[in-house]
Amino acid sequence: MEPDNWEKIESIFHAALEKEQSAREQFVRQACDGDPFLCQEILSLLNASGGTEEFLNAPALHVAARALAAAAPARGALPLPDFIGHYRVIRLLGEGGMGLVLLAEQTTPVRRLVALKLIRAGQD
Repeated sequence: MEPDNWEKIESIFHAALEKEQSAREQFVRQACDGDPFLCQEILSLLNASGGTEEFLNAPALHVAARALAAAAPARGALPLPDFIGHYRVIRLLGEGGMGLVLLAEQTTPVRRLVALKLIRAGQD
């Protein structure tokens, strides 16, 4: 990514955070002046930044359990959530008696691939 683009993304992102949540998307679309890539990047960052305070104050196991429970269908296998905190879930790497291991992309404070281990209830 070009340094100029990153500066623009960062500037619009921080300005959008100052807006009411209901007005952020419209603000971003106007600020991006028709650039779909720029708009998508900033909206993605805003989406990933939601709930940061709760995420930081809650034990990781509780955050993961809530994310999995929210994504669970009425019956059958649990689908993987799209996000767990600041981690975008890519796919299941493995499953065992202790829990699941997921391949994920950390989105904040740096972008990198990581493995997330979700421990089953009672195994901690």
